[in-house]
Amino acid sequence: MKISDDISREVKKDEERYDKLILSLTVYMTVIAVFYFFLNIIYQFKAPWYIFLFLALTGILSHYLYKIKRVLLAKVFGLTSFNVIIYLVSSSESPLTNVGLYFATAGIAALVLFNRNEQIKAYCFIGFSLILYLLGRYLPYSPLPYRTFSEEQMNIVSIVNMLAFAGVSAYLIILLLNANARHKKSLSRQNAELVKINRDLDKFIYSSSHDLRAPLSSLLGLIYLAEIEKEEATRQEYFQMMRKRISTMDLFIHDLIDYSKNLRQDVEHKATVIAKLIEEVIEDLIYLDGARELSISINILEGVIVDCDPTRLRVIFSNLISNAIKYRDPSKQQSTLIIKGSILNDELRIEFRDNGIGIPKEHIGKIFNMFFRAHDISIGSGLGLYIVEETVKTLQGNINVSSEVGIGSTFILTIPGVVKPPSS
Repeated sequence: MKISDDISREVKKDEERYDKLILSLTVYMTVIAVFYFFLNIIYQFKAPWYIFLFLALTGILSHYLYKIKRVLLAKVFGLTSFNVIIYLVSSSESPLTNVGLYFATAGIAALVLFNRNEQIKAYCFIGFSLILYLLGRYLPYSPLPYRTFSEEQMNIVSIVNMLAFAGVSAYLIILLLNANARHKKSLSRQNAELVKINRDLDKFIYSSSHDLRAPLSSLLGLIYLAEIEKEEATRQEYFQMMRKRISTMDLFIHDLIDYSKNLRQDVEHKATVIAKLIEEVIEDLIYLDGARELSISINILEGVIVDCDPTRLRVIFSNLISNAIKYRDPSKQQSTLIIKGSILNDELRIEFRDNGIGIPKEHIGKIFNMFFRAHDISIGSGLGLYIVEETVKTLQGNINVSSEVGIGSTFILTIPGVVKPPSS
């Protein structure tokens, strides 16, 4: 089940940050190799040139592996190579140079590179770094020729290694703390969303069971009356009432399907001609009771295209237009609905303005609540506007409403995405 698209987007942003982190570490590895290479030339530390080449190639190859989506291989290769290089250097020179501190850096890097689902790998690399440190520190053997330093060289190399270790390790620790903070924030948002979903689910089950049982109970009563009624005209009245109850149930079930689809289905990005979609929705609603009594005018430039989910847009438009039909004002000589679209800041703004019965001010803030009905004459499920708002949120859009009893209502829908105006 999809918790929410907001959380999905946040997860995607975290993944993008994580990608940048790994790529930056591979670049730092290459930069460090170049830095130590020139430092070795300037102060004549006698370190073999191929060590620096190996370190630089490790950074470059790790970067390339990550770019081609060989993520695990990039991590394993990069950390293994870095540890081996530090071992080769540390085992061939005095521990007073502080090069062994880089094993700690490698351990911190393992914690940063492997997420919470890969902690075993991180601990394995920490153990690997510890073993190599002990071997380099206490085993009287080195694969490379042992190097000695003058007092001046020892002071320089130890200070440089200490400063480099401190800087890189501090950077990694900050990244690790930031990652933990983002993880906690993400968990907090997910928990809040789950609380909302559970609350809505409880209300949904209670109210939907009542809204399904009520027409069913009414149907049973009407069937019994029709069975014992002898007058044909009265029986036909009962049948007509049955049809209305079944129609009510059908509308309610349709709303349930829309609600479920919005929760479970991923957003589909597809080029959608807005004016054409609205016209199709109006055609679908033409047989709704009272539809022919509402005059609908569409003022949207032909050819305006929005990169959005047409199925969800259809649900939004259908609910808003059908509400204008259901809650038209019979006291007015002509019921109207004006649909007007405009483009602002690469977003599509659609206004639905009707001259219906309007919504009382005290109910404006509640109309998007689940199962809320603003009027005693409400014939819907009470889910329509709730579904509209949830669907708009899924599309990262926004919807506002203003209304006055006896005057009418205006819903303003803003849809983000790449909007393409008609060519001139």
